[in-house]
Amino acid sequence: MIYLRISLLLAVGFFLMEACAPSIEERTDEEKISALLFDLQLIKEVVSIYPYYHKDSISEILFSKFFTIHGIDSLELLTLFEELREDPDRLKSLNEKALEYGERLLQED
Repeated sequence: MIYLRISLLLAVGFFLMEACAPSIEERTDEEKISALLFDLQLIKEVVSIYPYYHKDSISEILFSKFFTIHGIDSLELLTLFEELREDPDRLKSLNEKALEYGERLLQED
């Protein structure tokens, strides 16, 4: 029961942060990718608090929302990861921007 409460709080926080962020259309490509990387890390952290028998269900729910919010599908995400894998400097830069993005969201609250 405690896992459900924690996940609901985190999920609500996740979607409120996205709602307060600039719309996808207003962001540059780098900002979109940084937000995407931040949200992926957030999903990973939320799922990690669950026992193994709940992880699949929670992951499915959160990734469904993730793809809807970001307007991409799993194939586009895999393609992006392939591109980033070939350019480690860009990936490092985007990860740093993702951390900055998360910090900005937390400061806005």
